[in-house]
Amino acid sequence: MMEKIKLVSDRRTCYRRVSPVLWGIAFGYLMVGAAIFAGLLAYVHNFYFALSLFFTGLGFAIFLGFLTYNLIRDACCDYILEITGHEAIFSKIDNWQKKRTDQLLLLTDIKYVEYYPYQDSASIIFHTPYIDMDVPLWPLGNHVQDILDFLEGAGVKVINVQSDESIPT
Repeated sequence: MMEKIKLVSDRRTCYRRVSPVLWGIAFGYLMVGAAIFAGLLAYVHNFYFALSLFFTGLGFAIFLGFLTYNLIRDACCDYILEITGHEAIFSKIDNWQKKRTDQLLLLTDIKYVEYYPYQDSASIIFHTPYIDMDVPLWPLGNHVQDILDFLEGAGVKVINVQSDESIPT
C-alpha cells in the first residue's frame, strides 16, 4: 500500500469542459436580445404583450447572469485532495475571491464513503459522525480508481451508488 496519494486539479481540463456551456450561455443571451427586440416591435401593437416579452427576456438575462458568474467562479478554483495513511485533506482554492478552504478528516473517523461515478460530476462523500465532506472528483483527472483503491486498502468502506449495495445508516 502507498503511504499517501495526492491529486491536484488541472484548470485546462475544466476549461475544455466549460466551453460548450459557454456557447449555450452566449446563445441564451442572443435569445434575450431577440426577446427584447421583439418586445420593442410589439409595443406598437400590444403594450401588455410587449411588456411580457421584455420582462421574460430580463428575467432570463438575470438567470443567465447568475449561471455565468457561478460557472466562471467554479472554473477559477483549484482543488487538492491528499489522503495519507491517517487522514484525508481536501483543499479548495478560490482564485477569484482569493480564499482557501481546507477540510481534514481522520481515516479512523470515516464510517463509509459514497462514490458517485457520473462522468461530468463525479464525486465522493466522506461520512463521519461529525461532518460529511463532499469532494468533487471531476476536476482531479482520471485517477479516481487510485483514490478508491487507496481508501479500500486503508480499510474504508466505499459504496458505489450505482451498485445494488445499500448505504449504511
